[in-house]
Amino acid sequence: MTSARVYLQIPSFVLALIGFILIFVALGTPAWQVVYARELQQWIQSGLWLSCLTRPAGMYTCTYQFSETDYSFYTSADNINFRTPTFFRWQRTLLHLLLVSQVLALLSFITFCISNTQTVHLKTSIAYNVFITISAFMGIGCVLAFAIFSHMVEYRFYYVSVSGIYEKHKGYSFYICLIGCLFILASAITSIGYTVILVRKGRWVGGSMESINAFQVPVRRYPYAETDLSSSSFSREDQFAMRALPDVPRKYH
Repeated sequence: MTSARVYLQIPSFVLALIGFILIFVALGTPAWQVVYARELQQWIQSGLWLSCLTRPAGMYTCTYQFSETDYSFYTSADNINFRTPTFFRWQRTLLHLLLVSQVLALLSFITFCISNTQTVHLKTSIAYNVFITISAFMGIGCVLAFAIFSHMVEYRFYYVSVSGIYEKHKGYSFYICLIGCLFILASAITSIGYTVILVRKGRWVGGSMESINAFQVPVRRYPYAETDLSSSSFSREDQFAMRALPDVPRKYH
C-alpha cells in the first residue's frame, strides 16, 4: 500500500497543485482572446474579467469589470479615446464556475493533508477523489464552453469601424487554463486508481477472511477425540474405533 501511495496518491496531489496554480495564472491574465487592430495600431486582449490594450505610444492600459455597472463601452464618456472589448455575461459566469472549481481543488488539498492520519485515511481519500474529480470536470466544461462561445459571430470579432472588423484569436491565457485543467484531470484519474486499490485492500484485509480461505480444506476432528479413552464404560474395540484421526496431509490442502 505504501507503493500505491507513492506512485498514485502523491503524484495526484502534485498534478492537482500544478493545475491549480496554472488556472489561477490564467484567471489573472487578460489574454483569453487577442486581436491586433491595424487602424488603431493596438493589441487588444480580452479576458474573463480583465481587458488590456497597448496604445501606439507604448502604454499598457487595462480595465476590469465584475458587474455591468463597473464599465460600459456604450455609455462611458471615455469611449472616444479608449476602445475596450465589451464584457459579456457568459464571461462572468465562466469566471464564477472556474473560481468554484478552484475552491473544490483547495478543499481536496485540505483532505489530502488530513488523509495522512491513518484512522480516517480511507474516508479522506474518497473525499479527495470526489472534490478533485468535480473540479476537473467543471474546469474542462468551462474551457469547452469558452471555446464554443469564442467561435460565435457575436463574440468572435472586434469592431472598430464599418470597414475595421478584426477577428479575435485565443491567447495564451486560454491555453494555460486548458493545460491546468488537463493536469487536474490527470490528478483525478490517478486519485480514482488509488481509491480503488484502497477500497479493495479494506475489503480483503480488513473484512472477512472467508473469501480468502474459500478453497482451503477445513481440518475436522471427531467429537470423541477429546474424551477420556481410558474410561471403563467403553470396550477396547470401542476405544479403538473412537480414537482421534490424524490431520489431512499438507499436500492435499
